[in-house]
Amino acid sequence: MDRLTGKRVNGIRQGFWSPAKKEDLCQRRGANEETGLTPEEIEELKRGGIVDALGKKRCMMIIHDAAKEQPNMSKQDWVLGLVNGTYFRPDGTPLGFIDCWQLVSYDSESGWWLEDEPEIERVEVSWWAELPPAP
Repeated sequence: MDRLTGKRVNGIRQGFWSPAKKEDLCQRRGANEETGLTPEEIEELKRGGIVDALGKKRCMMIIHDAAKEQPNMSKQDWVLGLVNGTYFRPDGTPLGFIDCWQLVSYDSESGWWLEDEPEIERVEVSWWAELPPAP
């Protein structure tokens, strides 16, 4: 995000300052207020929490690069995985995925597999996210 403000560090006054025009400041402030979220609720979402704002549950998930980080989980655990590729069921029926979020599991020996298709192993998962907590 491009900031319009900066913290005062002159030791005389505390708070923020801005060289931006009043119109730019008002437009940014208005857009922030339109979200209906307080700064504290936004911080909670950034941490992956669930926020009840204006009677609506909102959730943000932290997305992990599967090439760099694998989940620490047992075979009974599931995460959301962004799946790509073509795979074949035992009967030969093809399944094609292009950036599809699916329930997947992972272990270091078997790799990734699909919740709905446990016989298909070693699916390609590019990104994954833990499931959000239940409300």
